[in-house]
Formats: sequence, structure tokens, C-alpha cells
Amino acid sequence: MNIGPATKGVVDLRWHEQHEFWNRTFVDIVDVQHIELLAGERLSLSQLTHSVFIFGLKGSAETKLDDRIQRIERFCVLHGGSGNALQLTALDKGFVCYAVAYRALAPVEEAGLDMDPTRMQYAASTRRPLAVMRLFAAMHGCWQQAGPIRPLQLRGYFNAFIQELLQLGEQDSSDVQPDVIVETLHYLQGHFLESISLEQLSSQTGSSTRHLARLFKSRTGLSPIDYILRLRMDYAKQLLQATDATIEEIAHGIGYADSYSFSKRFKKHTGLPPNRYRGESAAYVDFPQARRRAIRHAPCRPKRIVALYLLGDVLSFDVTPVGVSDVYEGSGLRPRLNDAVSLGVWHEPDLLKIRDLQPDLIIAPSHRLFESLRGLAPVIYVDYEWSLAERMSRLSEWLGPSIDFGRRMDYFQEKLESSKNKLRQAGLLDKTVTIVEGGDNGVGVIASKSFGRGSQIVYEYLGMKAPAKLQQMIEQATQARGVHASFDQLEAYAGDFIFRSSYPGMPDLSAREEWNRLPSVREGRVLDISFGLSYFNDLFSLDRQLSYIVDRLLAFAR
Repeated sequence: MNIGPATKGVVDLRWHEQHEFWNRTFVDIVDVQHIELLAGERLSLSQLTHSVFIFGLKGSAETKLDDRIQRIERFCVLHGGSGNALQLTALDKGFVCYAVAYRALAPVEEAGLDMDPTRMQYAASTRRPLAVMRLFAAMHGCWQQAGPIRPLQLRGYFNAFIQELLQLGEQDSSDVQPDVIVETLHYLQGHFLESISLEQLSSQTGSSTRHLARLFKSRTGLSPIDYILRLRMDYAKQLLQATDATIEEIAHGIGYADSYSFSKRFKKHTGLPPNRYRGESAAYVDFPQARRRAIRHAPCRPKRIVALYLLGDVLSFDVTPVGVSDVYEGSGLRPRLNDAVSLGVWHEPDLLKIRDLQPDLIIAPSHRLFESLRGLAPVIYVDYEWSLAERMSRLSEWLGPSIDFGRRMDYFQEKLESSKNKLRQAGLLDKTVTIVEGGDNGVGVIASKSFGRGSQIVYEYLGMKAPAKLQQMIEQATQARGVHASFDQLEAYAGDFIFRSSYPGMPDLSAREEWNRLPSVREGRVLDISFGLSYFNDLFSLDRQLSYIVDRLLAFAR
């Protein structure tokens, strides 16, 4: 094993080939995360599904990529390739970082290379750490915002970071100039509604017009003027979808003298005139065997629906999907789905099966899925981490009002209040609860209200607390989160009650001394909850989880 800190520069990375590859490739950003690990906490990924860059912000961590162990400090960059096993263990002061997962869409063979930079493992300190930090922060901020220009913005920031990285391979490091394209992108995003010429842009950045135009095109794939046009048209699409502004008002608002000029340009950009775009939702279908591109439109009340993850939500609209993701045993949803086709796990569905179903509408529960599915049929994005009310509101825009949702929600609220009173009277509502899963070399501890495994019911709806260390993580979590705790760390996470997600073949912990030392284990306050029962967070599933969790707690009190 190679053990040591990240290098102050990267050696033997074949910089010429790196330049050749990154100049030719097109990148798709698939995930951006801000990760906080307390001292001793571990993040483990058994196999990376995409390549990833990790940039340290605070503290330090021991990293393990396959069998290579290194220490990464703040302002260091770590790269791991698809297929690598990654493990981060925060050291004594904890570790905070950004992680950007990406895939390169240009094959290595097209660049004429015998090495693949996206699969290489390395760590390095950057020359301009604050500039790199701003780029990662910009990617993370951009990832949090929905919108049609997000992929373009992400690629711009990512390409700017790659330029910073490639500068490590240059011989002369004495005079590193500011990134002209990053400065230009920032300026355009704040001024794209104004009248801007190439001469103005070059004066803003101190570059010649010729150099700026060439560099901008090589980095973004567009000329500066085309990029401005893209920003304006994407903004016009947002106005058409989200406001009642007239075509004339939108035209004037984005810098066109009249609605005719704007409409002509908009149709050229989108394929639809503005009024039609506002009234219809279109998605493109592009299959290699068809060798053509066609437009399909979603009907007003679609019937052939593919639902990934949000199965119970869709059933609330009296619509049975034609295709669904895998339904886990114990969820109670399968009998309600009739003959719906199983499409595999929700985050990696079978695209060919989806295509063959010829759906009127696909409901995607993540940004990444939305981007990958939009070529198959009309797609809407409904995030599985949104609140129940947010999800139902978004679905009702397409599926119509849910006749019984309001009644069922009232019933759920009444049942919830009754459950709280029962727990309070039994002296249980103020007890601490921990939810765990697994057990190989430690356990996974649920550290948010939106991870499933009963976390919504316990921490959000019932309002029960976790032990102080874990409760702090839950309150700070902005997305689904779990942490790995070794057995010698578990005591700090263990509550008065432990719910353990159960599934066939789960590790047997009965012989582990550290596990048996926990008071909740010794006193029999470990309660199993079926993975299938606790996985989904629709109203139907939440109602069943509420009954199970409260009944198990009350049974212990009795």
C-alpha cells in the first residue's frame, strides 16, 4: 500500500495525455454533495458508479481508494475512478468537503489515448485553493437550483476547475493568472439581459476579443454570443412556465424590440412558438435504431405512467402505473399495483423496458434521472425528498386532483396526534431513538429525517429525538444522510430504543461484545423494522409505518 499525505503537486500523471483528453471530452455532472464528517466518522462506498473529485474544505481525513491509503487535508483534491471502492474516515478535527461525481461522454479511444484519466487515482494540492473552492461552491450552489441552464452552468464551472488542475502539470508556476472564462461566465450570468458585445466582454477580462472567443468556445462549446442567447431563451422558458406575462412583455424583458423577433428566435431555439411551448410539455425521443428525432406530447390526463419510487403517491390519484421500480417485500404496495411491469431499482431503471411501455408520462424522483429519462417520453421531476404536500401538489398539476387524498391526510393527522398522546401517556415520547442498518465492521446510522427506514415517522412526524450527537446531524441535514459508525463508536449514537432495518441475510450481531454492551440491547429495546415496510415515504406507506412503530414501542411499555 502507498501511505502518505497528498502531494504538493501531481507527478507522473502524463500531462500531455491529460490535456488531450480533457480538450476532447464532454462531461455530464451526475451529483454534487457537501459532506460533513465528525471525528472518527466514516463514509464508505463499496463501488463508485461514476468518477468523482473530492475537495477538502476543513480538517483532514484518511482516504482509501481500493488498497491505496492517503491522508487528505483541506484544499486538497482527491480523484477516484468509476469502479473504485472509496472510504473516507475523518480524523481528529473532522472533515468537510465537496464531492462532484461526473461521467465523461467521449470514449478514450476517440482521443487516441492508451490511458483513461477518469479512472485514475490521485491526490494533489492545488495552486490556487481559494479559486478552486469558489468553483466547487458554485457547482454545489448550482446543483441545488432547478432550471434548464443548470447543466450548462455546471459544465462551465467544472471545466474551469479542470483548467486549474491541469495547471499543476505546467513547468512554470510562478505566475498563475485568473481564470478568464470563469470571470466571463460569472459576468454573463449577472448581465445576460443587458446589451453585451464581444468587445465589452474582452474589456471586462483584459483579453483580446479573438483570444476570448476562441477560449470560450473551447471551454463551453458555444461562442459568447450564443451562450448569451442560450441564457436568454432559457430565462424566457422559465417566464412562460411560471408567469402569466404576455409574449410582448417577455420579449421586451429579455431585450427584444418586439414579440415577432422574439417568437422567431424562440421557435428556432426550442422548435416551438412561445404560446405553444407555454401550453404543452414536450420531450424528445432519440433512438439510434430509429435514426430520427420526434416530438411526443403528454396528454392532459396521462394514463400510461411510469413511476419510479413515488409509487404510493401516484396510487393516491386512482391511477395504476404501467411501470414501476422494484417493490420490496413488506411494503404493502405490490397488491395495489396490479400487473405493472417491474423496471429494476429506482435509481438505475431499465431504459429499454421503459421505452417499450410507450408511456404518456414518466415521473422522475431525482435530477439525474430526469436528465437521463427525458429522451424517452415526457418527464416531470418530483423529488422523493420533498415533503408529502409538495410532492402531491406537483403531481396534481399533471394527474388532476386526488379525490381521497385530503380525507386520508386528515385521517393520518388524527392518527398521528392520537399516537403521540399514547406515547406521551406511556412515558415514551421523550425517549431517544436510533435507527440503524447493516452490521459489517460497524453499522449505518440514519442521520436525517428523509432517509426512509422509519426516519420520517420517528423524527419528523412523531417529533422524537436521537442522542445529542446524532440529533445535531439530523437537524443540520439538508438531504437524506446516513453515517457509518464502528462498533467502538456506537455507544455515542445509541438511543433508549434502537430500530434496526431488517432484511434477509442481514449480519448477525448477537455475538458482538460491543453491541451487547449497549443498554438498549441488554434490556431488549432493539426493535426490528422490515426494510420493505420502512423504505417508501408515500402516505400509504407512512400510515403503515406509523402503526407498526407506535405499536412496537407501546408493546415494550406494556
